[in-house]
Amino acid sequence: MNGEDRGLTRRRLLAGGGIAGASALAAAGGYIAAREIAGDDDGDRHTAAAASDRGDAPLFELDPRYVNLTTFVLATHPRPVHDAIERHRRKLDENTALYLREAEVALEEASRSALAGYLGVRPDGVALTDSTTMGIALVYARLRLDPGDEVVTSEHDFFATHESLRLRERLDGVTVRRVRLHDDPESASMGQIVSAASRALSPRTRALALTWVHSSSGVKLPLREIAAVVAEANRGRRERERILLCVDGVHGLGVEDASPADLGIDVLASGCHKWLFGPRGTGLVWAAPHAWRRLAPTIPSFDPRVYSAWTEDHPPRDAPPSALMTPGGFHSGRAWRTAPTT
Repeated sequence: MNGEDRGLTRRRLLAGGGIAGASALAAAGGYIAAREIAGDDDGDRHTAAAASDRGDAPLFELDPRYVNLTTFVLATHPRPVHDAIERHRRKLDENTALYLREAEVALEEASRSALAGYLGVRPDGVALTDSTTMGIALVYARLRLDPGDEVVTSEHDFFATHESLRLRERLDGVTVRRVRLHDDPESASMGQIVSAASRALSPRTRALALTWVHSSSGVKLPLREIAAVVAEANRGRRERERILLCVDGVHGLGVEDASPADLGIDVLASGCHKWLFGPRGTGLVWAAPHAWRRLAPTIPSFDPRVYSAWTEDHPPRDAPPSALMTPGGFHSGRAWRTAPTT
């Protein structure tokens, strides 16, 4: 919908009419779709019906009575993803065991390759998860840390990072520190943020846990510059003591054209079901080779190499860390993770 043509301005949207101000939207955490302020509903329906009759189906099946703002939380599926999900659902219903046996491994590998191509990284560096939260939890739960080590995060980070680190702190006493990167998001500067991150690092710091784009304020962190500060702090450190820059990237992935390797970060956790418009219940963890050596799996993997090692009664020897980090079990997205490639 074109807001200019329909008399919908940013000022009207935020000031009144369909929603009770910007604070109401923020309080709802993005879980609402703002009601359309002006428009002819019947005209919208007529246009959509005519497009359907012509076979010119819209890319998104959005309700024209609303202005959809919920990519912030969970995106509507575009037509190619919708069709792929339906195709895999139908095959699962027709012959579940046969379809899993014939397609499951191939689809996971296709998904991993597609994500790697999108990120500009190697496929064996990508683990498949169900969400950003799952990826973050898997990373911080088993990041190898010794007594006295600390993890630094910011006051501005999201619940998933703060809670994962709180649970880790309770588990084995690892120190977690929160620092303020800026005083006001509207006046935050790159220099201010980078300086604050630099000052926060200490000889005991082993991980810097940050969020690429803060959903609460819209602040986008200058990751390249922060990575340079981390690299400087790591100079002369042994590998085991190096600081890993770990990033919640869900509100940058699909928006920013940047590879995690180019950004200089060590670990990226993200969902694929927001700005990337991927299937719901899909996510990833990418890590650089040196970072994978610092991470240990939590949930048993269903990777064939892991399963074969179990049947032969020995630990897996030839599966990459990313495969070991990919949780096993039957997932909501397991049989249609190939959808992002369509």
